[in-house]
Amino acid sequence: SQTGVKGVIFDWAGTIVDYGCQAPTVVFVEIFKEKGVEITLAEAREPMGIAKRDHVKYLLEMPRINALWSEKYGKTPDESDVDDIYSRLEPKLKEIVTDYGDLIPGLIELQAYLKGRGIKIGTTTGYVSSMMEDIIPSAKEQGFEPDSIVTSSDVESGRPQPWMCFKNAANMGIYPM
Repeated sequence: SQTGVKGVIFDWAGTIVDYGCQAPTVVFVEIFKEKGVEITLAEAREPMGIAKRDHVKYLLEMPRINALWSEKYGKTPDESDVDDIYSRLEPKLKEIVTDYGDLIPGLIELQAYLKGRGIKIGTTTGYVSSMMEDIIPSAKEQGFEPDSIVTSSDVESGRPQPWMCFKNAANMGIYPM
């Protein structure tokens, strides 16, 4: 490309689809409510971007949520609680993500601009592959076709580690980053 930029990497939720990253926030609030612990949208949003199981753990470690959980269950949350909430999260999220699957306005124009300059597009997400099974075809139907898609389940660990970005770079043949 003229600028020396060979590729860009975008996150899916909030950048490609789901303006405002609503889907995961709504589901986290709903699942915690089912468990008898009320969390706020702001709390649910705070760790946004990390792998979803880590997100659950982060929420349970937040002092206010941890105290509410301890009061409700008579013990601090442990790994089995993280597993329980995460096991409820994945199917619920998969169920609703396509409801939040409209492309962010301007994305198709940006894609045309980048590809017109020979700049490749990679993507990352805190969602695991199964959660993306319906989002990717929906985005394609709307005209978005990135050169690389890497989910948090495609790497050892998601954000804040750089592995999804590194895998995108490798997939797109971009070096140095």
